[in-house]
Amino acid sequence: FEEYLARVGSKEAGEILLDRLAVERHPFALGNVVLALGFVLRNRPADEEIRKALEEAMFNRAHAEVRAFSALAWAVSHHVSRFDMIGTLAAVDRDPRVRAAAALALGIANHESSIFALRRALAVKAYKQIREYGCYGMGVLKDDSALGDLVERLKDTDIDVRMAASISLGALRVPGGNGPVKPLAESDASTDVRRVASI
Repeated sequence: FEEYLARVGSKEAGEILLDRLAVERHPFALGNVVLALGFVLRNRPADEEIRKALEEAMFNRAHAEVRAFSALAWAVSHHVSRFDMIGTLAAVDRDPRVRAAAALALGIANHESSIFALRRALAVKAYKQIREYGCYGMGVLKDDSALGDLVERLKDTDIDVRMAASISLGALRVPGGNGPVKPLAESDASTDVRRVASI
């Protein structure tokens, strides 16, 4: 994997991706180019052209998908400003899909302040997708202090949020962390939630 990342992070790979970024029109393909640029920035943190391209992707007015991918690109970049960039998307973007991607990206970014931003994501009542991906972000972050937050999300009114909380509790690997999942597995109204919680 590291060998692959070294090739992806080369100057030549960055140039190819920047050329593709200029001509690609399909939102999903464009988002993947942006994500790949995040890996390039990981190996070339001083590359201003790549950094600028990621910043511009954050404000792509035409495609929310591209903005969502930019959150993930910043997360995988390990760039010193990743937390601030992801936080900007989480706070400013109005599209719940982008904010949900930002929540997941906060976990991937593994910044010391990620847990606090993820707690804000779990408190968003209007969009279940943000709470759901906030739970996934906590699972990826693997911060033991998220245990209580995830247990609380097991009581969420939305099935997808409860499943995400259950999966993320399993990812924490905290002694006793799966204890709160057992009653959920046995009593939740949703067969999907019961099945995920019992794994």
